[in-house]
Amino acid sequence: MRALQALAVVEGVIIVLLLANKTTISIKPELRQIAAVQSPLDQALEYESPLEKFEQLVKENSGWIPHRSAITDLPILATCAIMRLTNHARILIAHGADVSKTLGILEERSMKDAMQVLRSVALESGQK
Repeated sequence: MRALQALAVVEGVIIVLLLANKTTISIKPELRQIAAVQSPLDQALEYESPLEKFEQLVKENSGWIPHRSAITDLPILATCAIMRLTNHARILIAHGADVSKTLGILEERSMKDAMQVLRSVALESGQK
């Protein structure tokens, strides 16, 4: 309690000194553009691309498979499991998506239903 009172007194003294010296403080906001790159695979899910188009995109952009979404911070395989897009998940697994790493991420977030979906798809795809 005394610490708060002391802090209030110090703030008051600073304000009085600033006013007495007619010191002005100016804050100039600086706007910067931030480049948020969205995976073409995430875009395909977002815009509900047909399964054939999704598979083609996965083949052409396999480097994006481990990428985490800028919005959800999840890999696309986790997103597919959450959305129960089992065919999409099969395609990703067939092209090298890391099932065990994705399961770990889902476990950290306590997403048990998505973990179950992913495990069943992985077993059907011959993965553990």
